[in-house]
This record gives sequence, structure tokens and C-alpha cells, in this order.
Amino acid sequence: MKRSNGFSLVELMVVVGIMGVLVSIALPRFQTYQARSKRTEAISLLSQIFTLMTANYNEFGTYKKNHKEQITLAASEHYGRADATSANCAFSTASKWPSQIGFSISPCNSGVSKEMPFYAYWLNKVTDTEFLAIAEAPTGVVNKCKTGSFNDELSINQEKEIKIRIDGVNCVKGSENTNIALGTIAGGGGGGG
Repeated sequence: MKRSNGFSLVELMVVVGIMGVLVSIALPRFQTYQARSKRTEAISLLSQIFTLMTANYNEFGTYKKNHKEQITLAASEHYGRADATSANCAFSTASKWPSQIGFSISPCNSGVSKEMPFYAYWLNKVTDTEFLAIAEAPTGVVNKCKTGSFNDELSINQEKEIKIRIDGVNCVKGSENTNIALGTIAGGGGGGG
């Protein structure tokens, strides 16, 4: 009896079925870890903003004034990711808040997907005694931690409190508006899983 080379249709279907099960288990976990790593990057950059704002406060006694002028805020001054395909990396002028406090993201190149930051960063509030910096996934840029989840937003204030707000599905332990002390965020990011 001569044995033929190759696989039978049944053997091939079994292998395809096993691969399908493995992918259906692995893909959601991969998306969760990917979302957490992007969130960890945002926390790192928000910590940089905190450090710069604190240095500004220590030098000038206020959060809202740098060595030349008052830090100005505008709703359009989102630095970083602008939408799904572009980034706003051109805040080199002295009158824009990133330059005023010395904040920059590197690399930051619009149109080059692997060099675009994931989040848009902006100062939501700056007074003499407090500030609020936000990292937000813009419209069309979804940081999925679970199927059906929407964009997320992180913020840091003068007390170094990081809040994570996730629309739709909570990806971290606790409520959707979670306060996380900066020292508790480690490794996987996002405060645990």
C-alpha cells in the first residue's frame, strides 16, 4: 500500500480550527496589553508635564506664569495625536504652552504612524495654585482594552494624582473615574488587571 504525501482535508480543518481558537483567545489579551502599554506611555508624559509645571511653580511661585509671560491656554492647543492619521507636532513657538513649560514628545512626526504619539496632550486648567494636564485619545483613535470599549482619557494635577477615565468599559481596577497614586503604577500600567 502506497502512502500519499500531504494532509487530508480533515487534518487541515482540525489545524485551522485549533488556530482559530488560539487567535480568539490571544487577540483580546494582546489588545488589553497594547492598551495598557499606550496608557503607561501617557502616564510617563503626564509625569513629565507635572515635573515641568512643578519646576515652574518653584521658580516663579505660580503655575500660570513662566519667565517671560503668562501661560496661555486654548482649546485648539492639543499637542501630539490630532486624529487617526495625523499629529500636531509643531509647538515650537514661545507663545504655545508646550514651549512655555519646555514639554516635548519625541519622536513626533505627523503622517508617520510609528512616530506619532498615541494621545493628544493639553493643559485644561492653569491657575496660580493648581493645574490639570490631560492626555486624551482623539476621535478615531481607539485604545481598546476590551471589546466594545471607547477612547480613554488620563489626567494629572498639582497633587500628582493621576485619574484614568475610560468611556464605556473599565480597563482598570476600581471605578471608571479612578484615582491612582503615581507610585502604584508599575509594569503593565493601568493600575492592574
